[in-house]
Amino acid sequence: MNSTVETVGWRANAGIGGGRVFGAGTVANTAAVNSNVTTSGYGSYAGIGGGAVLDGGTVANTTAVNSHVKTTDSNAYAGIGGGSVYREGTVANTTAVNSHVTTAGEWGLAGIGGGGCRNGCQHHGGEQPCQNHG
Repeated sequence: MNSTVETVGWRANAGIGGGRVFGAGTVANTAAVNSNVTTSGYGSYAGIGGGAVLDGGTVANTTAVNSHVKTTDSNAYAGIGGGSVYREGTVANTTAVNSHVTTAGEWGLAGIGGGGCRNGCQHHGGEQPCQNHG
């Protein structure tokens, strides 16, 4: 509750559950209330569950209430479950209530579930479907 995670710099991922969730890593049952995750830097992903979810990593059962996720540079994705979900990463069961995801910058993708989804990512549950950009 009432948490803030901020990073500044090139590919500086940020997340309340984990900045980068990969391999056999799992972040589960994360709840963020009145919390903020912000990145400023090229390719810096931000998420409540995980900033980047990749290579078999899993983020599951993420809830955000009155929380905000924001990126401010190019190629910087933002999401409530995961900012960027790719290469067999999985995000499941994401819930957002009175929460906001905002990006600024070229290719700044945003979403509930995952901001950017590519190369075999998976989303399960009631979250907003992601866009696939290759």
